Amino acid sequence: MSYLLYIETSAETCSVCLAKGDTVLSELLAPKIQSHSEKLTLLIQEILLNQNVSTTELSGIGLSVGPGSYTGLRVGSSVARGLSLALDIPIITISTLHALASQYFDGNPNTLIVPMIDARRDEVYHAVYNGLGETLTTPVPIIVDEAFLAAYIDDISIHTIILCGDGTDKPLPPLNNSLLQIKPTKVLASHLVYLGFDMFCSHQFADTAYFDLEYIKSPNITTSKKNLLHK
Repeated sequence: MSYLLYIETSAETCSVCLAKGDTVLSELLAPKIQSHSEKLTLLIQEILLNQNVSTTELSGIGLSVGPGSYTGLRVGSSVARGLSLALDIPIITISTLHALASQYFDGNPNTLIVPMIDARRDEVYHAVYNGLGETLTTPVPIIVDEAFLAAYIDDISIHTIILCGDGTDKPLPPLNNSLLQIKPTKVLASHLVYLGFDMFCSHQFADTAYFDLEYIKSPNITTSKKNLLHK
């Protein structure tokens, strides 16, 4: 059975997961937020050492490609590319939102799953999937208001709407409806396993040199207020 390493760097806290086939063996999270460049390779070394698995035993790398942190996604993709080239193993690129939603797939087309990831300020990245895992809307940033689910709430064929992800921590408008379930969920590397193993088995591999990251929004670049010119 194949060992697969999963890397999640789209959120404020990065994490790695080691799986054998579709079974999670171990998962490690960075001890502090926004430490991707400092901690990611150390987490990978630690999880392999703890499980007594060498890098040469890895069969592939599952990588979360966003949307999410611009800097975090760049760090994760750089490390994944380096390992892929050094070990001659494939990369499987997985949407962060799709991975979040996959925790709630129930095989029912009348179940809607709406993963939500913090997108700075009042916005969240979101997409809509059904219980079969089919994508109903592509990832976009939105401000969550009373109207964003109105069409689904009014659809009499829908029996459950699940909001999940760290975006549910943002202030939500009154969404009092018996259809709704709110599932605050951290963005974790272990969420990639369900989709990642299936993609690995069906050889849905990314081009290591040219795969895309789902930035969605441009990076949040701030300008230093310090006066660098001293008179």
